[in-house]
Amino acid sequence: MRLQTTLASVKRWLQSKVETGSLQFRLTVGATLIAILGTVLLSGWVSWRTEQILIGSHKQVTRQLVTQVPQDIEAYSYRDMSLDIAMERVVELRSRPGLLLVVADSAGEVLVHSDSEWYFADIFQSLTSDLQTPPFSTVAVVNDRHYAVCARPLVVRGQELGDLYAVLDITDALAAFGQLMWTLVLVNGLIMGLMLVVIALYVRRSLQPLRQMSQMTAHLPLSELAHYQFQLENAPTEVKQLASTCDNVLVRLASELKRQQQFVQDISHELRTPLSLVSGYLQSLLRRSNTLTEPQREALETAAEEADHTIHLLQNLLDLERAGIGSAPFTRSRVAVNPLVDDVVQMAIISSYRDIKIDLKYAQPIEVWADGDHLRQVLAQLVDNAIKYSDEAQLVTVRLDQRDGCAIIQVCDRGMGIPLQHQARIFDQCYRVDSSRSRTTGGCGLGLSLVKVLVEGMGGTVTVRSKPNEGSIFTVKLPTTSNNYYENTYRNRGRRGKISPVY
Repeated sequence: MRLQTTLASVKRWLQSKVETGSLQFRLTVGATLIAILGTVLLSGWVSWRTEQILIGSHKQVTRQLVTQVPQDIEAYSYRDMSLDIAMERVVELRSRPGLLLVVADSAGEVLVHSDSEWYFADIFQSLTSDLQTPPFSTVAVVNDRHYAVCARPLVVRGQELGDLYAVLDITDALAAFGQLMWTLVLVNGLIMGLMLVVIALYVRRSLQPLRQMSQMTAHLPLSELAHYQFQLENAPTEVKQLASTCDNVLVRLASELKRQQQFVQDISHELRTPLSLVSGYLQSLLRRSNTLTEPQREALETAAEEADHTIHLLQNLLDLERAGIGSAPFTRSRVAVNPLVDDVVQMAIISSYRDIKIDLKYAQPIEVWADGDHLRQVLAQLVDNAIKYSDEAQLVTVRLDQRDGCAIIQVCDRGMGIPLQHQARIFDQCYRVDSSRSRTTGGCGLGLSLVKVLVEGMGGTVTVRSKPNEGSIFTVKLPTTSNNYYENTYRNRGRRGKISPVY
């Protein structure tokens, strides 16, 4: 049980540390498997070849013996010695530990054998029973022991004396060779482990230029696209070519963004001027409405509302475009959140035509690093949305809190809520949960997009949590002045100077 728990912990740790889909992981595993396969194949071939050479050398010894013994017997027989006595003398002289010389007749009866401590008739019978008729040279196994056996007819002076067998015990030699192979296997295992580490480090170092490119582009402002170039050190040629291609793409992208920005600005300015004139004329007519009939008044009021809505839409579009490309000015300083939120709430209550109650809750004064004007715009948009999407006489709550070096501003309504499948896209440009309500609520789907861009531009985050028919909670987090990280950041950038609260 403990082993399973340990293995599960190791598996979870590996899954958290190793990205199996990364290029580094794939290259490391692929190169390691190829290296291991090559090492195993080479080691296996070397092991097999060495074993063949070892066995061949012992077989060569037995072949030399069966060739030399007849010559020795013939030499001894010239000393007034019979062939039988000469044969016994040569067999005795040639014997040594681990070597057995046997002369047997055609019926398999042993005539002469060397005085070997491991000679037994049953062993010799087992060795020769399954072997072919001499001459032959082979390796036989009896009782888990290996023997190199060579046999040939023993012929001296044209007289056949029987069959000569040379049996060499090679069990110990093969056992020593097996131990050596196991040692080599262990050494190969260590080498493979070291090879894995070296390959992983090499692949990591080789992919470092790609990681540098990723880090460089992760926080690259859109306003710097046209002037940015990747500066990579010791990068391979292919990566340099990729960096050059990315530089060209960034230049083209910057050109398209600039063209888009200019187009939006031109269209907005061209439309806003005549719309402002139209709105002014309509307001003037409404102020002199004594002579107007009721249908005429309603038509003029509708036209004035639509003109004001279009002007507001164009202004949001301009603000969103400027903030999105980084050209919107962010003058960050110490901003007292409590009075700013109180002003936004009071303005919302005064300007709202609906019977909505707004409850402001906070326990302590809070200061944040932010742009006061943009923060006011963000809060006004969130409170306005909460009022629009709440029914009459419902309560809208604005909460202020401070936690973990961040100010937390929550705008809570008890309206229709947002379905879960729409919450991930609620901050996208021109995205609406119910497009049929766009005219009745006066929205166009740009407000929350602008909120997200402005909050992130001030170093914060905005999220939503909602349930259908229960309401929504929009949460804005901004760094407080007690957050040392942001304070040091502004000091290092020389932006602090003399800081005073902004209300």
